[in-house]
Amino acid sequence: MSDFQRRDDFIPYNVPDITDAEINEVVETLKSGWVAKGPRTNRFEQEFAGYLGAKHAVAMNSCTAALHIALLAKGIGPGDEVITTGFDVSAQIHPVEVTYEAARTKAVLEVLPDLDWKPDVINCNDWQTALVPVYYNLMFASRPFYENIKTVFTIHNIQYQGRYGREILEYVLGIDDAHFRSGFMAMDGDVNLMKAAIVASTAVTTVSPSYAEEIQTEYYGYRLDSVLRMNSYKLHGILNGIDMDAFNPQTDTKIFKQYGPKTPEDKLVNKTELLKLCGLEGDANTPVIGIVTRFVDQKGLDLVEAVLPDILSDDVRLVVLGTGDWKYEQMFIEAKRRWPDKVSASIMFSGDLANRIYAGADMFLMPSKFEPCGLAQMIALRYGNIPIVRETGGLKDSIHDMGGDNGNGFTFKTYNAHDMLGAIQRAEGLYGNKPLWNQAMVNAMNSDFSWNKSANEYVDMYKRIMKD
Repeated sequence: MSDFQRRDDFIPYNVPDITDAEINEVVETLKSGWVAKGPRTNRFEQEFAGYLGAKHAVAMNSCTAALHIALLAKGIGPGDEVITTGFDVSAQIHPVEVTYEAARTKAVLEVLPDLDWKPDVINCNDWQTALVPVYYNLMFASRPFYENIKTVFTIHNIQYQGRYGREILEYVLGIDDAHFRSGFMAMDGDVNLMKAAIVASTAVTTVSPSYAEEIQTEYYGYRLDSVLRMNSYKLHGILNGIDMDAFNPQTDTKIFKQYGPKTPEDKLVNKTELLKLCGLEGDANTPVIGIVTRFVDQKGLDLVEAVLPDILSDDVRLVVLGTGDWKYEQMFIEAKRRWPDKVSASIMFSGDLANRIYAGADMFLMPSKFEPCGLAQMIALRYGNIPIVRETGGLKDSIHDMGGDNGNGFTFKTYNAHDMLGAIQRAEGLYGNKPLWNQAMVNAMNSDFSWNKSANEYVDMYKRIMKD
């Protein structure tokens, strides 16, 4: 039994059956985390814990079972206030207060005078920080210290909006229900944090120019398209970048042999070793298609499923890494069973294997239904791995078909499995022309998707809104 004894009387309902090993694991997590006003807290954490008058601050995720473990392990009972990640479980935990997101976002603003620091711009990301511009407009903008602070809200994926029942507005967020009745905090009968942030912010950004256009349409907007159209005057699309040092085949110690634009022939070593690792056979003339992704509908895996026999009817190898929805995990497991000499399916997450696939595959398949930005296609290019993508969001902005000028990949427009198959077959056709393919590899490795251009666009946007 751990040093923290289980006590079932702390929480006034049935606690899930939790093993001693699970308790010990969480206890160790807590030891490496932070507790309000304890030695491991920094000033900001102490400030927002003190702001709520909370006795404890627990660095945990929003999993209800994990929260139960944390509460039991720390001996926290009814009447104690707990700051924890994700107030979305507040309806399940009673009487313990679960108000972390609201507390954190309000404390971002509340603590500024104590720090004697007034920012020019506060840039918030996704629904988890959406309350910063909301609280600023409702509670802080009129105070002398806070005058003229600008807020920017960045949407990374509009599908995840922070939607909750109306009952949290006053009790958890401390916002008058009048703002729900006015429509400011409301969308389709729920509190919608992303919608409120879009309205409240000085500017709104997304992670690619095409995605900024797409989310103003009904198909991509997930019910917020009308809100975005009304606020289009302050909407900006800025393409994300990648860390060019972290993803560099010339210095990557995870791959089988380092290589670069001046030594593209060494990429073949990575291909050979990847096939060995995956239990597949092939030679320099056998194209290897890589997929590294989350197994969710967004990623276009239903297209792959529809034409997988057609893809594998050619002399190709398919190396897949990912995890997610059960139906897609089973799809790739069955593909491995059916085509054991052509398919490798690793149903897991592995950063090392991901880099080896980037380095060892010839082509990278990414047929997303929608893709706000996408980084995998940029990483693939960095490793001389030619992307095959659907023209949507950041994929459209970063990958251009090799049938035109400045091409760096193969693209298809409509969300159609046979259009995707056509793009794959065109890539295979070019692969047969080794001089042209090798030049495409070198051009890909010389691509610049660093943060330099993106950072300059953000700075320019900050300067513009500060002048308003």
